[in-house]
Amino acid sequence: MKRLVAVVACVASAILIAACGGSGSSTRSPSASVSSFGVNAKGTVVFYQRSGTEAAADVLVPEFNRTHPGLKVKLVITGANDDTSTLASAIRAGNPPDLVGLNDIDITEFDSKNTLMDLTKYIKALPEYSSLSKGHLALGEYEGAQYAVPYLADVSVLWYNKVLFNKADITGPPKTIAEMVTDANKIQALKLAGTYGISFAGDCQGCMAFAGLPDMWANHDYLIEGKIPNQRIDIEGNKDLTAWLNAYHEMWKNGDAPVSDQTDTGTTWGKDFASGNVGIFPAGYDEYTDLASSKNLKNYGVAGLPGVNGDTATFDGGDDFVIPTGAKNASGAWEFVRWMLQEKQQTALAKYGLTPVVGSVLDAQFEKQYPYDTVAVKVMNHDGYAPTTMIYDTAINEPDSPWFKLFSSAVFSGQTQSAEKTAQSAFSQLLVSTSSGK
Repeated sequence: MKRLVAVVACVASAILIAACGGSGSSTRSPSASVSSFGVNAKGTVVFYQRSGTEAAADVLVPEFNRTHPGLKVKLVITGANDDTSTLASAIRAGNPPDLVGLNDIDITEFDSKNTLMDLTKYIKALPEYSSLSKGHLALGEYEGAQYAVPYLADVSVLWYNKVLFNKADITGPPKTIAEMVTDANKIQALKLAGTYGISFAGDCQGCMAFAGLPDMWANHDYLIEGKIPNQRIDIEGNKDLTAWLNAYHEMWKNGDAPVSDQTDTGTTWGKDFASGNVGIFPAGYDEYTDLASSKNLKNYGVAGLPGVNGDTATFDGGDDFVIPTGAKNASGAWEFVRWMLQEKQQTALAKYGLTPVVGSVLDAQFEKQYPYDTVAVKVMNHDGYAPTTMIYDTAINEPDSPWFKLFSSAVFSGQTQSAEKTAQSAFSQLLVSTSSGK
């Protein structure tokens, strides 16, 4: 997620998606049998891979091509901030790619517009099906059909500095939001120059949803409740949300976080933690790559994001594989998907700071070689979630979004009650406008 913090409005891509809805719908459900689809395919597979999660694909695509004569995957890297508009434009032009590693939070918008193939029977026949990440699978489901299969995970976790914890006489990661506040206060009380209890990107709406919403989900409180199209908003007076907002406000008021956090748009997110100057850092697991390169990895620990009552959760970020309707080589695309979900390739993801979406990779060898990613896989398998809704980008990710206004007003100004009331209304209006097609 840290790679993709420069979040931009998705209005343009949403308009393009709506405009191309139904393109290629005659081939939305492949007719091939489970036994023949994705087997001994030939030709070229055009694979759109978004920038930011491409490290594994850069290595694995050439390996696939080397071991599969007659079938070639052509890797096309799309921009981190225009991957959805690039895909929507290609669909609208009638020339979609054969396969896409799509940001999982964007899948609902595409499958609701009849732009993705129904892969239900093929996904359920996968030998890995029972151990696939449930949160990623859920994002690919729409009206009873499955349009996406998990590809790779980029999950949120709670990082902590073991050295500072030891100095503050803290024995382990916080198990509740209240403990997180207490621990941040203890580290701040050390009065070490340039050292802070916690750090967060306060001017990055996507960052604070990615690293913050799981604190509510840990208590099975999802804010956007129900299934499309009958969803409702639970923000105003939500005790879990209020506790979380008040916790961050208390840490902010106490000076536990750097003043610069209020204007951090995500461009410097995590640098202070990687330098060893911060005790607690709710963020993405991909922080691992920076910590490993610092050669001080042993000084850091990782855990699930804590809720109010002691449970943990994570945001099931990352990518799902989708095949657009009208794809010229859907069978070849599925052959590559099947190969990528095999244990060898999924294990390789861990080398690049990504998390496997196949839980069966967890064995003694994996846990010994990748102890940090083991924590991420376990939290994802047990407590992973991501919201399936049509309003996520407009309500959360866009600049000046209702979520961003809620966070800013409550955390930096302490106006939690009024901020929740305003957010309740704004989120609800977005649901209404989405349902009415406006």
